[in-house]
Amino acid sequence: MALTKKLPPPIGCKINKSQDKAASVKETNIRQRVTSYRRLQRGPVQLRGFSLIELMVALVILSILSVVAIPSYQDSVRKTRRSDAKISLMESTQLFERCFSEFGRYQYDATSASTCPQYSSVTTTDGYYQLTVTHASATSFSLTAVAPSTSSQFSDVKCRSFTLTQSGVKTSTDSSSTASTNCW
Repeated sequence: MALTKKLPPPIGCKINKSQDKAASVKETNIRQRVTSYRRLQRGPVQLRGFSLIELMVALVILSILSVVAIPSYQDSVRKTRRSDAKISLMESTQLFERCFSEFGRYQYDATSASTCPQYSSVTTTDGYYQLTVTHASATSFSLTAVAPSTSSQFSDVKCRSFTLTQSGVKTSTDSSSTASTNCW
């Protein structure tokens, strides 16, 4: 470790301040040259980008994730939209039950016009299903919600239609009209 303390000039030598400053500037210039020479010995700084292989690996990983994630997301959306059919069926069932409790029948007639539902087919609240009264008599009814071909829910092949009766029996069918078990 070098001492940085300046020694006084020898006796009999006079150094003026301008000579002292010149020596200091000269010393600083030498230090800067040595530092820049050392940088040159190391070589120029290289900026690196991504290689083609790194980009291809990233694309492969991204494509594998999208192959798994997109169908899973779409399936979740379909399951969520099934609630549109279930809610509409339950609301219509409540209207039929109210009609039955007031008038003693599920059928629409002139005396029960204000309470009993009289529709034969109507679109559900969110528009993903078509709600139909498939059977309505004095003592029973059956409601069915089917995804029409114009609806995005038509691609739900597992649960294409839902049925609910006056006794609370809930059934569902897939796209080939086979009974499905996991829809309700």
